Amino acid sequence: RVQIKTSKSKISLEQFGPFHSYSDAQEYLATQALYELNLNLPFHKIFPPVFQKLWKSWLNQVETEKYAQEQQDRSAKMQKIQHLIDLIPKQLRIGTADISNEEYSMTENKTEVITNEDTKREIRSATALATRKKKQYSGSQLALELKADFLRRCDTAEYKEMEETRKQLPMYKYRDEFLNCISENIVTVLCAETGAGKSTQGPQFLLEDALSKKLGDKVSIICTQP
Repeated sequence: RVQIKTSKSKISLEQFGPFHSYSDAQEYLATQALYELNLNLPFHKIFPPVFQKLWKSWLNQVETEKYAQEQQDRSAKMQKIQHLIDLIPKQLRIGTADISNEEYSMTENKTEVITNEDTKREIRSATALATRKKKQYSGSQLALELKADFLRRCDTAEYKEMEETRKQLPMYKYRDEFLNCISENIVTVLCAETGAGKSTQGPQFLLEDALSKKLGDKVSIICTQP
């Protein structure tokens, strides 16, 4: 049995073996003591092979436990995210549900009382967003100016020529379906072949739709490449 005291901590090591000799026990505990004091220093590289292997087994055990904990945390996080995904769309469909005192999630066979405060805030936020969308927006002065400028551009020969080119892209005929999907879902994943117009037409559809609805000053579009 070994006890190590430092200015910051106290380490107690105990190993019952079996060992071939008292000397083997001493060497084992000495190696373990060095490991416990600072496992990041590569002391084991100067040890005999048997103790190098022992040290590496401890390091591997730490990594395995760390990985298992990360997977457990990730699984718990994903379950929470999935729970929110399952809840929020239902709240959006019922619009301005009264959730001032208790929040409920309608499932296929039961009603679930929601007590988690983070979940309640997410639902309130989603419900408020749905309520705002239902209100008629007259548009700010800037939004009206942006719409007017957009309509003027649509009437130019250059725009009409560009429009004819855009119509040749596969993405163009899905414009209405694309916009409806975006407006009805929190997240949309768009998949199409290279050259279909995903990166070019999608953002243009969103911008043009926002401008025509007097939301040009509200929209924010960010395009990234992998």
